[in-house]
Amino acid sequence: MYICCVHAPHDASKTTFSVPKNEGEKGKWEKALGMVLKKSHRVCAKHFETHEIKSTWESGEGSNKYTICLKIPRLVEGAVPKLMLNCENKVSNDQNKNVEV
Repeated sequence: MYICCVHAPHDASKTTFSVPKNEGEKGKWEKALGMVLKKSHRVCAKHFETHEIKSTWESGEGSNKYTICLKIPRLVEGAVPKLMLNCENKVSNDQNKNVEV
């Protein structure tokens, strides 16, 4: 089980996403979250807009089109956490866990 690294008061989703490997994308996440992210950090789905999370895969067109539900939802390319990021809330930090800002 993964735990959301954003410790703002919220009911974390069971679905979590790993930090992007691309340094540019990772930088956008760090700026949005207001924290330095490690490879092991995970961010829950509640911090992303619904259109940024892909939970199905589609193929074909017209009457040949079919949809498959993904067991593990994925983020669309360029997705950045935007929701529930109030900087006055508690945020985890390597040195100071759950420090009020």
